This record gives sequence, structure tokens and C-alpha cells, in this order.
Amino acid sequence: SQPSSPLPSGDLSDLVAEACTCLPIHPQDAFCNSDIVIRAKVVGKKLMKDGPFGTMRYTVKQMKMYRGFDKMPQVQYIYTKASESLCGHPFVSYNLHPNLLEAGETGF
Repeated sequence: SQPSSPLPSGDLSDLVAEACTCLPIHPQDAFCNSDIVIRAKVVGKKLMKDGPFGTMRYTVKQMKMYRGFDKMPQVQYIYTKASESLCGHPFVSYNLHPNLLEAGETGF
């Protein structure tokens, strides 16, 4: 008799691919699919909403805008999920690498 398995039969890589919905994308794809693309320096962060679905607000100093002039002329804040497991971007190394290129949506 064969031992029972807690995993369904099939290819394990399919399970892993379906489990993660926020895989990194190529920078050119991110640029082309974003409303706004800026180069900025993160100067602060604040947890706006705590809990499993919390929101983190990063205060940025915009240095250059590459895309989105018609959407928003100046970006002061970047909002993201507080948890990486919900595809939030932690900007963990902002003290080590303060200049970053960020692409995103306006939410309007």
C-alpha cells in the first residue's frame, strides 16, 4: 500500500505559483503599467492602520518624475500594505539606499 500524502497529486510548482500573487515584475513592465514613476528619497514612515490588513505610509521627497505628470505633479506619500505577505513593499533598506525608483498607481 502507498503512504497517504497531505498534498494533492500533481506538480508542486503549480501550487507554489498559485500561492504567491505578488511576484516581482521586470522594471520595464512596471514602468509601462504604472500611472506614476518617480525617483524619490524616503524620509519617514508611519503605520496608518495596524492589524493584519494594516497600511504603511512612507513620506518621500520627490527628486524626479518620469511618468504621470497629468495624474499628480508632486508625490509626497507612498502607501503600501504593512505586511509583505499581502504584497506590501517594506522599503527596509531605505536608510542604506535612500534614493529609489518607484512605480505605482494613483488609486483614483
